[in-house]
Amino acid sequence: MPGYISLLCRKLIAELREDKFRFSGFQLRLFNEVATILLFAIVFLVVLKNTLDWIWGVAGLLAFAIIIMTAVKVVKSFREKK
Repeated sequence: MPGYISLLCRKLIAELREDKFRFSGFQLRLFNEVATILLFAIVFLVVLKNTLDWIWGVAGLLAFAIIIMTAVKVVKSFREKK
């Protein structure tokens, strides 16, 4: 899976250099935020090992994902107003 994501990113960079925009700025921002959420989840899996901490970790991960996605939508609406 990591190899696939790396190839996808390389392909996107090559397309952007050729002025081919397959994704909108909002879609690219979401791609970036999903990577952030995955990084956060991986750290949770490594740090939290017992069941009780894992439940709190999942709740924290969901809260973090909601906060990130809400921030993305707020920034999008703020930029659309300008």
